[in-house]
Amino acid sequence: MAKLFPLALVPLWLRQRRWLTLAAGAVVLALGMLWFVWHPADYQVFRALNGTQVDIPSFHAGNQGLQPFVYKLLAWIRSRPVPAATWGTIALAIALGLTGLAGLVMTFARRIDPRESAALGLMLLPLVSKHAWEHHYVVALPAMTLLASAWQERRRWLAVVAVAYLPLTLPTLVAVWQARPSMWDPEVGWSLGQRALYHAQKPVPLLALFVVTLARSLRRAPAPAPSTPGP
Repeated sequence: MAKLFPLALVPLWLRQRRWLTLAAGAVVLALGMLWFVWHPADYQVFRALNGTQVDIPSFHAGNQGLQPFVYKLLAWIRSRPVPAATWGTIALAIALGLTGLAGLVMTFARRIDPRESAALGLMLLPLVSKHAWEHHYVVALPAMTLLASAWQERRRWLAVVAVAYLPLTLPTLVAVWQARPSMWDPEVGWSLGQRALYHAQKPVPLLALFVVTLARSLRRAPAPAPSTPGP
């Protein structure tokens, strides 16, 4: 997850016109991708591990990402698993949709606090990643610290940060539905509804905070025009 931090800041750097930083990052990324030119089989492995295709073995109780939650929720609604081809499209829409929304707001909003920009980028990491374990939500802490600093004059908005923070600090719901000791994945034996609710604990509050941050950034009034000095 730490390797993705620079990508989270790209829209902010675009807004600040840090062309040298962006160019250097593009060069480093291109050099890293050269490995796949000489080792195409490795690219297939990389794509399988990080792509949008269904990854049922990794959608177990340890994976607290948004993708497993959406997958479990749809399975509960449909009463059966989501077809692999359909899920690939849904997963891609989640990643591109959230990233695109954040990028548009950070790049084109009339006024946006840089702290909000960085927080949006940090929150994106566990939200769009295929694998987001419980400890990956540590990246939400600096995001919430930035938002608390940006919103410190409004108690209502600080309460939003606190409400989103609480579910991330609580233990997961494994203890609520006890699994048989022989099961390596406690979800085995749970109902589809229990699985969906379990996976909602971490990504849903963070997604809600992400949406609130986007909405607040869009609703902010433009900067006042400089006053013209009198004669």
